[in-house]
Amino acid sequence: MKKNIAFLIAFFILGSLSAQQITLSGFVEDKSSAERLVSATVQLLGTTQGVITNNFGYFSVKVKSNEKTSLLISYTGFEPQQIDFSGQNDSSLVISLSPITLQEVEVKASRPQHGQQLGKLSPHVAKLQEAPAIMGEKDIIKSMALLPGITGGQEGTAALYVRGGSPDQNLFLLDDAVIFNPFHLFGLVSTFNGDAIKNVDIYKGNFPARYGGRLSSVIDMTMREGNRNETEGKLDVGIISSKGQIEGPVDDGCGSYFLSARSSYLNLLTLPFNIAYRLGTGDYRFNYWLYDINAKINYKFSDTDHIYLSLYNSNDTWQVGERSDRLTTAFNLNWGNTVASLRHNKKLRKGLFWKNTLSYSTYRYQSDISNIISIEDPEPGQEATEENSNEVGSSVSDSRLKTELFIPIYKWIDISAGLEAAYLGFKPFVSEVKNSSTDQTSINRQVLGGQEVAAYMQTNFEWGKYWSMSTGFRYVNFFVEGANYQSPEYRFNINREGLKGWNWSLAYAKTSQFLHLLNANSVGLPNDVWLPSTQLIPPSRASQTSLGFSKSSKNRSITFSSEAYIRNMTSLIDYSRSSLLQLSPSLDWENELATNGMGFAYGFENMITLDYKNWDAWVSYTWARSERKFLEINEGDWYPSSFDKTHDLSVMVNYDLNASWKFNAVWNFQTGRPFTAPIAIIDGEWGDYMIYGDRNNARLPAFHRLDLGATYSFEKKGRDRTWSFGVINAYNHINPNVFAPELLYLDEENSYTNYRGIGFIPVLPYVSFGMNLFKNK
Repeated sequence: MKKNIAFLIAFFILGSLSAQQITLSGFVEDKSSAERLVSATVQLLGTTQGVITNNFGYFSVKVKSNEKTSLLISYTGFEPQQIDFSGQNDSSLVISLSPITLQEVEVKASRPQHGQQLGKLSPHVAKLQEAPAIMGEKDIIKSMALLPGITGGQEGTAALYVRGGSPDQNLFLLDDAVIFNPFHLFGLVSTFNGDAIKNVDIYKGNFPARYGGRLSSVIDMTMREGNRNETEGKLDVGIISSKGQIEGPVDDGCGSYFLSARSSYLNLLTLPFNIAYRLGTGDYRFNYWLYDINAKINYKFSDTDHIYLSLYNSNDTWQVGERSDRLTTAFNLNWGNTVASLRHNKKLRKGLFWKNTLSYSTYRYQSDISNIISIEDPEPGQEATEENSNEVGSSVSDSRLKTELFIPIYKWIDISAGLEAAYLGFKPFVSEVKNSSTDQTSINRQVLGGQEVAAYMQTNFEWGKYWSMSTGFRYVNFFVEGANYQSPEYRFNINREGLKGWNWSLAYAKTSQFLHLLNANSVGLPNDVWLPSTQLIPPSRASQTSLGFSKSSKNRSITFSSEAYIRNMTSLIDYSRSSLLQLSPSLDWENELATNGMGFAYGFENMITLDYKNWDAWVSYTWARSERKFLEINEGDWYPSSFDKTHDLSVMVNYDLNASWKFNAVWNFQTGRPFTAPIAIIDGEWGDYMIYGDRNNARLPAFHRLDLGATYSFEKKGRDRTWSFGVINAYNHINPNVFAPELLYLDEENSYTNYRGIGFIPVLPYVSFGMNLFKNK
């Protein structure tokens, strides 16, 4: 009885509070283009309370009725705006912020501090694109590796490591659709055209409950929507590729479209060799081509209903041919992503926001090797040539349906909840072997599938002037043939702001991953094999605890942040043998793998940012360790993981000389990654035979590189134009990516093993030119 009375009292108190408050909700947008602004700050003046707009530019705050309320809305590169409000009914607002100037936008490319949490990075896309880039291709993914806790693979590798995790433990999202492989050109360039990306949120810890499926990080990217006021276009021409974009309104501003495309012309550089090969005057041919396309259209049916359709496609093709007197060989490699998402959001009463998403994503990889052998003196009835071919492929797909609801309860509490269902399709091993002499064709196909159902709920609290907390719970059920795995996942975060100018944060997250990635090559080849959890291979799980603090100077020109973390991982997989394998359909792959592995990662991340007058810089340093343990490897002893890099130091400096000239420099130092080196090489009858010792028993030399860049912007004939140029690896330090062992002889009886370092990137100058297609207004 007492419990019922207490419940009724609490109910009436909350009801009374609710009756005394109203909801202010709406959208924040760019006045010049009417494009919604993601992560804009909406702060209640006179308090420490505020919110950040979501991926659709939406916000909702609770205020007292019949009481004057002042809101301050701010966003990087835009004039802040103050709105005074007093009323007794819920109200909906559309707040348009005016851009300052192009120059000031680029100089002040830092995020507003309010609402930012440790464990989450929200770098401005303009900031990420300031770094010098290989061949002039501005690359937001590669620039992320300059941030604390995030490490890029060494040159020539397609990887991003977050807090000691493997590359497959990062969840890449583009407009809520999964991206499986985010790299072009053997990892030298990412598949994301920075001009098409509006916002990036990076979660290294403190994962909101709405995210799941990966252990290490979430990289959530939002594509641009397009200008709803006028048509705009842009063209950029670089050394290895060109890109263009066009955007504009739909139906008098009720919607907008955005289209961008990028394509390389490396094949033009090799055209003379290919022509000679076809004419029979050359013995070699080489061709490489890549492209990516971003397209998006959105339409506002009413003040409460909005729909978005996003499309994305990337592709790489590599072809090599060689011929001699009796043998002609051809090698073809193709890989790429295809992604689509359809999203609908609806603004309901009382500030409720309802979002529905239907997405599809697939990644495919295919290689084929063929040869034609000329037979000398064929037998009667025998063909003069013998043709052989071997095609190997792999693919993975993700089809997903999700519904989510955001519910503001009171000005210091809100709730978000959601449901999602997904089907994951796997074709890990597909091969077709043909032999003309036997007239036989061998086809092997393996098709696997899994279903995932998840539900989540998260509550965010704010109390007093300084305290905030979020608690979340996510429950996942994964079905695969012969097995059913459940995973309860807990999320917790508490923040204390303003303690003598210091902000403190403590977070805990439990995550799980139901798919695994195998890559048998370490030099950037995209031979990724995605596999689901099965009866014999359980899902990987992780728990992470992090503690951090930050402090800003009074004028916020200098900010310092530091964070320590510990992560435990279980049910990891790896190759059971020291020599890397290329799995094939004939292998019993589940028994070839080392399973039920353990992982332990810990580290200390630090970052200082400077934003003073014409100078803009940051220094990032991470000390970290990452270890693995498998019963089948190293006799069950711990060993450094392939992603273990103890020291990672990055310095980025930007200087604006004037409105036209801008200069930037990036220097990066990393501990060399571990690799498994043979302890001996035996000169056998059929070639050298390598004997391996402990896993990851050696390291590459330390990596360090200096990149310099500059841009010159000007207006000519009513159009904005920009020259970008610079140099990669300015002091020409060759960073070995792999070490090739070789047996060298001192004399006929004595020999020794030598390791020859192989690097990919010498000093590389670059230049590119960009201009608007339409005249300025």
